[in-house]
Amino acid sequence: MESLLFSTGMTLQNILVPLGFFAFVLLIVYFVTLFNYKTKKAIIEHGGDIDVKKKKFPYLEAGITLLGFSLGLALSGVISQYNMPKTLQFSGILFFTAAGMISAYFIRKKIEKKEEK
Repeated sequence: MESLLFSTGMTLQNILVPLGFFAFVLLIVYFVTLFNYKTKKAIIEHGGDIDVKKKKFPYLEAGITLLGFSLGLALSGVISQYNMPKTLQFSGILFFTAAGMISAYFIRKKIEKKEEK
């Protein structure tokens, strides 16, 4: 008697690969956060000063980068409808994501220049 999970066409690989990817991303976030915490703690213990500058728009970079990523995904959807090469789909996603990151950098610099005046 088969279980309900495997009778629907799901295999163990279809379950473990996304789960492993999620665990991998979670571990990366954990170790980066731990490293930042320990670094700041060591600087404070040695008498250093951590200059924390509060950003005016804290999620600007993430928002513009996600906007670029979503434009790349939309382009990849259009490209897949016309049976073009898959490499063009992936390069479109990477291109628009990078364009979003670069534009976020220049927008942040423009805002910081305006605040200094």
